[in-house]
Amino acid sequence: IGVYAAHGNDQLTMDDYMHTQLIWSLTKPEAQRGTMARFMDFYLTNRANDDTENTAQPSYSFVRAHDSEVQTVIAEIVTKLHPEAGNGLMPTEEQMAEAFKIYNADQKKAVKTYTHYNMPSAYAMLLTNKDVIPRIYYGDLYTDDGQFMATKSPYFDAISTMLQARTKYVAGGQTMAVDQHDVLTSVRFGKGAMTANDLGDAETRTEGV
Repeated sequence: IGVYAAHGNDQLTMDDYMHTQLIWSLTKPEAQRGTMARFMDFYLTNRANDDTENTAQPSYSFVRAHDSEVQTVIAEIVTKLHPEAGNGLMPTEEQMAEAFKIYNADQKKAVKTYTHYNMPSAYAMLLTNKDVIPRIYYGDLYTDDGQFMATKSPYFDAISTMLQARTKYVAGGQTMAVDQHDVLTSVRFGKGAMTANDLGDAETRTEGV
């Protein structure tokens, strides 16, 4: 981060704090899941009262990527199906097809064996946070296997709706807090309002989340 700042922030910093907490506080099985309070304890940008512009470290973040929380899941399935495949990271075409069949079916289950929980919730936080550029993973909109954009994922509708809502409503300052029951609240005030006390204008009244 210091290196990027020293060079005028000519590249975006990856906000790994955000990525890690999205995965561990929201998408892991309940027994492994971290607290929501961790979003307030570990961060690149403090969103407790984020009411400034052009002061945060320029950054991007994501929930998943092909080589983060996907490749390893497929490898786990391959290994369980074919112990002789070693770590599962170099499957045959047939082994990969078999693994994806299980992977795609597992995403649709209420109780999952391999795939992630609460993906819409993770994207809801990523897409409404201030001072970060969200990166959307193709495989969370469409299935990773098969023809390009041929089959929508179980999360397509939710993520697409949130992307549209982001362009219309997500603006202004942000506050974030966690109560004694570990319930996290995040508020965006709308264009023209950086704090809860800012009056904004007519447009402000139709924005914010």
